[in-house]
Amino acid sequence: MKKFVIAAALVISAMPLLAAEASWQDRYLDAMENLEQGQFAAAVENLDKAIAAQPEPMLAGSDSSVDYLPYINLAAAYHELGDNASARDALDKSYRARVATRSYIGSQVWDEYALKIMAGDEQVVASAAGADFRDFERSGLTLSDEQAVEIKQQVLRRCALTGKGPTDMLPWYFHYEYGLELMDAGDAQRAVDELILAANKREESRRNSRMYGMWFTNYLPYYQIALAHSKLGNWRCAFDAMRLSAQYGEFSPVDPGFEEYSDLQKLIMLEADKSG
Repeated sequence: MKKFVIAAALVISAMPLLAAEASWQDRYLDAMENLEQGQFAAAVENLDKAIAAQPEPMLAGSDSSVDYLPYINLAAAYHELGDNASARDALDKSYRARVATRSYIGSQVWDEYALKIMAGDEQVVASAAGADFRDFERSGLTLSDEQAVEIKQQVLRRCALTGKGPTDMLPWYFHYEYGLELMDAGDAQRAVDELILAANKREESRRNSRMYGMWFTNYLPYYQIALAHSKLGNWRCAFDAMRLSAQYGEFSPVDPGFEEYSDLQKLIMLEADKSG
């Protein structure tokens, strides 16, 4: 938990430990040390005391010498304790405060924990059941039929396929590669159709997945489906796909493209909340 070390170091170097008015800062510092040491119950206790004295998160400034982010850290502590309901409640408070994701340290904690918490929350899973990424109103097509066929033929050749026979007999990797190409060409509706076909044929995500011969791809269908739905404004479907992306562990902070993944996650959570 290197991020907690950074947070604690900032507090130690920047915070004057003087008067009683700084007691909530002392509690916050103690909580950061607890998190670093894996003492999650103690972290919850200290964060609760800090919040009781100072309930509003804040970035470093005149009222705080450090980024004060109690709720996102409380969410992380509860998640580590296996109390996902409390973790979700703390995450919601952090989200409403709109502070954690404007902090470098807070963004790191958010990126590591937010989707894990959402993906494991029974309430979210239940509500997402009514927003299946496969169930949506179709939007207009961007490419002409001729343009789409041309791209399809290119992908067939690249995948060493003839394309003869019914489309539903084509392998998962054709639909995935075709979906990515359609997305790049700006036709998100056709793209999400093909990506869903790929996910129907091969449910489990996998990096460095063999397509055929010596050809490999990072098979991340739920992230790509979420991206396509976001381009179409289907925010609840995008949220459902992102939830599955988290469950399958499609991205970790060390993976290339994680920053874009994290940005999409935050956008989808914001827009899905607006749309109810």
